[in-house]
Amino acid sequence: MFEDTCAECHGLYAEDEADEVYPNLVVPIAVVGTDPYEAEAAGVWQDAWDGFFALNVWGEGVDWQPQAGYIAPPLDGIWASAPYFHNGSVPTLAGVIDSAARPTMWRRTSLDSDDYEQDEVGWRYEVLDGTIDDVASDEQVYVHDTSQERQHATGHTFGDALDDDERTALLEYLKTL
Repeated sequence: MFEDTCAECHGLYAEDEADEVYPNLVVPIAVVGTDPYEAEAAGVWQDAWDGFFALNVWGEGVDWQPQAGYIAPPLDGIWASAPYFHNGSVPTLAGVIDSAARPTMWRRTSLDSDDYEQDEVGWRYEVLDGTIDDVASDEQVYVHDTSQERQHATGHTFGDALDDDERTALLEYLKTL
């Protein structure tokens, strides 16, 4: 299931490291659909990058064609890297592979490193109602409101096509990486 759903972008993992493949692909925003802010902001640096590459050997023969997207990271140790997505908008790996399970506004129940949800793979969290303005100003720093610009938990809906048993099996596999 992982090979059919995830490996094209995230790679293949094996007991023998020589058999592992990390594609390091830039997945366009139009494909992955996650919050575009950071990917679009990269264009601000294009002139600087062009100048850097032009000044050294690494730029020889390089056709620099930046695009708005994100590099799909290798998933080794993914179980230990919550929260997920480039902006930390998804508190559990279960939410990454099931977009309907992503909370709109949430905060960790504790900042204690032992407050980890092993079944869903990520931090224990509480779902908050209302808007960020309903949260005390000194507490807002701990709240992730995915309705806010730069904090969206959209996209990466590839796991939505899986049924519950397939998602459970995929989650159990990801725990082994």
